[in-house]
Amino acid sequence: MAISAEHHVAHRFEHREDENGHHVIIGREGTLARCEDEPIRTPGACQGFGVLIVLDEDEENQTLVVRQVSENSGEILGFSPRYLFSLTCFTDVLSDDQADHLWDNIQFLNEPEQNAEEEQDSPHVFLLTGWGAPGSSSDNDGDGEGRRSWTCWCAVHRPTPPPDTTGGPSLIIMEFELERDPINPLYPPFSSNGSAGNGSPGGSTSPAVSATSSATILTPMSNTDAQDPLNNITTEAHSNTPTSLRGLEGDDTWTPSPEDILESTTSYSKPLSALERLRRMSQNPSSPSVETGSTRRGGRRRGASKAQGVGMMDIFAVMGQINEQLGAATQLEELLKITVGVIKDLTQFHRILVYQFDEVWNGQVVAELVDWSQTHDLYRGLHFPASDIPAQARELYAINKVRLLYDRSQKAARIVTREAKDLEQPLDMTHCFLRAMSPIHIKYLGNMSVRASMSISIMAFGSLWGLVTCHSYGDHGMRVSFPVRQMLRLLSQSVSRNIERLSYARRLHTRKLINTMTSDNHPTGYIVSTADDLLGLFDADFGILVIGEGAKILGPNVNGQEILIMAEYLRLKRFNNIQASQEVTADYPDLQLSAGFELVAGLLYVPLSQGGQDFIAFLRKSQPREVHWAGKPFKDQNQEARLEPRKSFRIWSETVAGRCRAWTDEQLETAGVLALVYGKFIEVWRQKETALQTTKLTNLLLSNASHEVRTPLNHIINYLEMALSGSLDGETRENLSRSHAASKSLLFTINDLLDLTRLESGNETSFNEPFSLSAAIEDATQVYRNEAERRDISFTIDVSQCPQVVVGDSKKITTVVQNLTANALKYTQKGYISVYCVKFGEPEGLRDPSQTAVEIIVADTGCGIQPNKLESIFREFEQVESSSAESAEQSSISGVGLGLAVVARIVEQLGGQLRVDSKVDEGSRFSFLIPLALPESPSPGSDLMRSPAASLNGGSSNSRSRGSSAIGSNASNKSKSLVQQLRSSRNSQGSSIDVDGFVDAISTSHMGSPSILAHQQNSAPGHAGSPKPSPLGSFSVSGSSIPVRPVKMDEYQMDSHTNSNPATSAPSSSLPDGTSIVLTMPEDKRKPVDNEATTEEHKLRVLIVEDNEINRTILCKRLRNNGHIVINTTNGQEGLDKVKSDREFDCILMDIQMPILNGFESTEQIRSFEKKNSLPLSRLSQELNGRIPVFAVSASLVESQRNELWDYGIDGWILKPINFKRLNEILKGVTNPVQREKDLYMSGCNWEDGGWLYPPYRPPTDTPASATAA
Repeated sequence: MAISAEHHVAHRFEHREDENGHHVIIGREGTLARCEDEPIRTPGACQGFGVLIVLDEDEENQTLVVRQVSENSGEILGFSPRYLFSLTCFTDVLSDDQADHLWDNIQFLNEPEQNAEEEQDSPHVFLLTGWGAPGSSSDNDGDGEGRRSWTCWCAVHRPTPPPDTTGGPSLIIMEFELERDPINPLYPPFSSNGSAGNGSPGGSTSPAVSATSSATILTPMSNTDAQDPLNNITTEAHSNTPTSLRGLEGDDTWTPSPEDILESTTSYSKPLSALERLRRMSQNPSSPSVETGSTRRGGRRRGASKAQGVGMMDIFAVMGQINEQLGAATQLEELLKITVGVIKDLTQFHRILVYQFDEVWNGQVVAELVDWSQTHDLYRGLHFPASDIPAQARELYAINKVRLLYDRSQKAARIVTREAKDLEQPLDMTHCFLRAMSPIHIKYLGNMSVRASMSISIMAFGSLWGLVTCHSYGDHGMRVSFPVRQMLRLLSQSVSRNIERLSYARRLHTRKLINTMTSDNHPTGYIVSTADDLLGLFDADFGILVIGEGAKILGPNVNGQEILIMAEYLRLKRFNNIQASQEVTADYPDLQLSAGFELVAGLLYVPLSQGGQDFIAFLRKSQPREVHWAGKPFKDQNQEARLEPRKSFRIWSETVAGRCRAWTDEQLETAGVLALVYGKFIEVWRQKETALQTTKLTNLLLSNASHEVRTPLNHIINYLEMALSGSLDGETRENLSRSHAASKSLLFTINDLLDLTRLESGNETSFNEPFSLSAAIEDATQVYRNEAERRDISFTIDVSQCPQVVVGDSKKITTVVQNLTANALKYTQKGYISVYCVKFGEPEGLRDPSQTAVEIIVADTGCGIQPNKLESIFREFEQVESSSAESAEQSSISGVGLGLAVVARIVEQLGGQLRVDSKVDEGSRFSFLIPLALPESPSPGSDLMRSPAASLNGGSSNSRSRGSSAIGSNASNKSKSLVQQLRSSRNSQGSSIDVDGFVDAISTSHMGSPSILAHQQNSAPGHAGSPKPSPLGSFSVSGSSIPVRPVKMDEYQMDSHTNSNPATSAPSSSLPDGTSIVLTMPEDKRKPVDNEATTEEHKLRVLIVEDNEINRTILCKRLRNNGHIVINTTNGQEGLDKVKSDREFDCILMDIQMPILNGFESTEQIRSFEKKNSLPLSRLSQELNGRIPVFAVSASLVESQRNELWDYGIDGWILKPINFKRLNEILKGVTNPVQREKDLYMSGCNWEDGGWLYPPYRPPTDTPASATAA
């Protein structure tokens, strides 16, 4: 409920005319039906402890004519209404200097620019001294005419004229309170024993307050210390506990807990030393006791002068100490506790409480400080309905920052008007300090047993935030003086500004979506994206992220069905704006469940794309809470509607369920940032994913198609090789040789195509490890050197000037050298080819001492390249046109020019530079410069200095050897990957969406490695546009749609107070699960094994499991040609049956993709059979390996499957198309442990070469030292 600016219903006054022809207001016309219609701005009366006078300024005659006056003027000031109406000018009751003083203050009201910083229409306060009517004084007081002297605090202002009034305002309202009032003392009098006195005018106590000292008004004095409200009043001052405690009517058996009492009776504010000094000054006057009039007057002046000189500074000191305490508060609760403590110290009211409004203007006591000797009722945590303070009352609280009720039992002083026409327009007393209280409110306080009341308004961003309410109990009224009230007005402003300060601080300190704190994983900061971080950011219990057709539950899946129903509802609604709800069933009536929502109560919906296709919703559980009301907040339906406050304030509790706490402005602001950042990210991410999916699909199709081409091509080459090994006539051999060369050339092209695919897709693994650069170059060129010698082409290698040991990716460097050397051999018919490597000469200090750069050059005397073709030779599918017919013939069968494209990609990945110089018919010179690291301390005897074969895992890693029979290359993508990709693709506006992929993407740092950030000192601010005007009760923030609203106490929180010696062994290795294995040999086998002898002596008995007849036939023939015994089976089940019936095999070559049982399933069952049927290992291969070695033979195996293969029971791998020369080397390891170690998988090896996965498997039952776990 917002505070309305509309005018409320006006009522005319009832009045009677007295014997002097003046008119006394006695009531209002008509009957009130609603509390909201009560004319509290025009009550027609003022409170009885002060006098109200309305003057009409006659600018022409320079007079102030009295038009209205309260009927108690004679009692307090000594002049009756009749006397005042008879005066020509009100200044007739003032001395000349006081009249001038009054005119000066009225002139101040006429100059609005002079009080521009003060509240509009707020009264101006000053001291004024005057005289009463003749004969109004007692015998001992007054002037020669018998007039009573008075000194008052005067508040003067001009009331707001009615809208239909023409001309400027002429009425002036003056309010008077005696500086020293024996009739209405500021604080209740106390007898000598500490009990309350009667407070009558003729009593023995009366305030002794100086008429000229404003400082002593702050610390009034009396004949007893207990009467001074600013004295250090403690519970000892009220040692006699009242026999009947005043306060709420309630259950007599109820007793508050010690914790509640301690919380409500402990002051958290620090003592105000300046205030204590004022108290001591008031108790120890500086002048001697008064004996004569002259000495008394002189003494008073001396005492007043000293008090004024020190006291005025101390007043500023008091406010300074208060503001220091308030400004040091870092939390709202701390601020409010300090506030009630400070105000209790200043005013000495029996109860100080902070009353906070919620969004519908219900109130709750969020802080309290109680004098336990006066009341045992505690209000902290209690709720009050909005009807207790209706809209028009809240409007006045926003205007009157300090509002006082001296004594609820004191009769109001009615207004007397000069003439009947003064009643035509009711006097607007909106800004009057003395405005009479509403009778309904007085009765309300009476039902609470409150005697005196004072309210201090707390404003935040122009709206009423709450009230500080002061209550006193007992039989006498209580109030604070005008100076103290002025201090309280300043205190109201200070508390309000501090609440705004804490509101700004909460916005600034709120955990942000974008975190700029750097870390190793996020060198430039990161965007909050994990489920826990997001839920913590929004203080949500769970949530759901919807990207296209995919959904991911964030947080615990407590009731996934309910969450998914909510997600489906939001997907159908397609909201384009942020939605926030505390109670979804009430805010979204069309969201229905047959069983109702048991879990979800709060919703914060954040759209991430236009049209609501993508969104994230944060959900909160229902938070049932016990709400304790101070009395029943509503009337029963059958109860007669009466304009009366409730009589009982006994605690009335209700359970509120189905709601959650409100979403804060900071969370809504963060939601807006989330929508912007995630929304833009999704847009870019979708484009990237679409491009990646297209590229992946192309690569999958290309690699699988290449595999399908390579398989039959492999058959052709193998049959041609077998035919060439027989006896043929010359012409037939020539024809078959040409066919063989053409087939191999086509195979090289396919291999290049696959290499390029891997490089483009990023699937090529990079390794940085020490290796011998010279050995790598020599090994990479060995095949081509042999071919060049066969063609009578000079081939030279010079690696004498290159670093011996470097750290880098040997595999990629070898590939570049192979491709460049193969290209040179391809286009060179005579002359020479040279390969040399040198350390690149660079300026000293350019690189770190641990780094170097090398240049590798491949030069030839081939056909050369035309200048206009140089720029395109490194592009895919580009090829140099040959200048001779012979080279043209060779070129036509050599490929489509992919080798140099592979070279360019690898050099780019290595961070190097590639250069070519060429002249037609003279030759070409290719060189590439690459940076490499140097090892810390290379040892001449280290493994890095071994032969090229050893350093490169036992032989050439080249699969393009033009002069060898190698036809193996890896089709790096599985056939089934294409199916998997197609199955997982869900079309969402033409793009494939994966929620997990999105979360991973946004969680990943966009920086590859930590970097030093350059801080921009003078960055231009972004264009934010003009901020919109701040809505009432908030502060607009430039560039933000969520304004800063005042921080408030959480009502939910308020309501809740609720080792053996090993035998001689081979090097150790480890299994995928981390188990360490030590290789051992039986005692009778521990002797050097001659490699060649073993090969001759131990021909293998091999079981082939292959469903493709051509593959099976070629494999069988090639193995039999090498002297091995071969048994064929056509599927996994046949292979298993063969092993069960015949275990005398040295190894098994197992295809993977087969019917009935595939290779993995067949291997698993073979291993299971071996464990259940352990027999003596009769063959050497089985003794050395612990079981029958199984090799996986497939084109779709990738390096990342290594651990998976071992888990199935597979010992090694061979890639199709099979390189039979390499296969023969691997099969030697079946009976030769030394050869097996050479072919063992190592990090950085060429996966396409095949080999053994791990050291031999040793069953635990074989020998005690066969396997040792680390």
